[in-house]
Amino acid sequence: MVVNETKPIKRTNKQIPPLFRIEIYLILLVSIIGGLFWLNNKGKEIADKQQEPIGYSNQSLQRDKQKPQKNSNTRENQPIETPRPAEPKDVNDFGAVGSLNHQYLQSQPFSRLIVEIDYVESTPPHKNSVGTFLSTLKRYVDKPEGVVRSGDNALKAQKDSYSIQDLLNIAKINRSNYSQGNTVSLYVLYVNGGFDQNPGALGVALSSSMFVIFQDKINQAVTSLIFASEIEQAVLNHELGHLFGLVNINYQSSIDHEDANHPNHSKNSGSVMYWVVEDISVANVLRGGPPSQFDDADQEDIAKIKSGA
Repeated sequence: MVVNETKPIKRTNKQIPPLFRIEIYLILLVSIIGGLFWLNNKGKEIADKQQEPIGYSNQSLQRDKQKPQKNSNTRENQPIETPRPAEPKDVNDFGAVGSLNHQYLQSQPFSRLIVEIDYVESTPPHKNSVGTFLSTLKRYVDKPEGVVRSGDNALKAQKDSYSIQDLLNIAKINRSNYSQGNTVSLYVLYVNGGFDQNPGALGVALSSSMFVIFQDKINQAVTSLIFASEIEQAVLNHELGHLFGLVNINYQSSIDHEDANHPNHSKNSGSVMYWVVEDISVANVLRGGPPSQFDDADQEDIAKIKSGA
């Protein structure tokens, strides 16, 4: 009997032990992970370097936005301010007569003069008289922004005789303009009737910025040769002179031209500041008519007040 022996088959490739293969796999995995981690960090580093200038620019832009913007016409961190006149500019329009003489005559702190004329309907001002009055104002006051008339009101008659308080109350109720900003105000009030403290008065200066014309009394003073408008324009300029500080009101003149018997009035009958100009007897005393202009002494005082005296 023949027996065939089977020989074991020889393996040409040696098999790797399982444990060793695991170690290899772990090494490869760690290497791959490490490589990926390195690449990732390197990529971030490159990206960060590329982004750095942009980030700086954005931060600079934000800082620039937060900085207050400078304007050539304003100071940094300051609101825009409206130019204001030189101090003092706050005045009392109901102060003592003559206390606003510098404010009326000088260019500062008020560069503009506004004139308001209120009147009782039955006693309106004469156009020519007011025209002469405004011309006198423009001649003497130094107002770069001009002299304007504004805010006139027509009123109802209230009495036949007015006290100081009556007249002040009418002004406080009806007056439209007051001194403020760059504007100084002058208020003229025409009323019917007369002044209870002096029934013969044609006009009276009541405060620093106000005087009153008693038109009915002016009409009573006329003659066949002297018209009401002539007397009226004289009285307007006379009371204006008081507001200017003439004669020796809030200002001591170096010229001896005050009437000792009529304080704060000129002793020169040729001056509009002559005492009788505001009295009902004016046409009888000055038969040729009242003067309507300031004389040389008055004008010299005005010039000194304008210069700061």
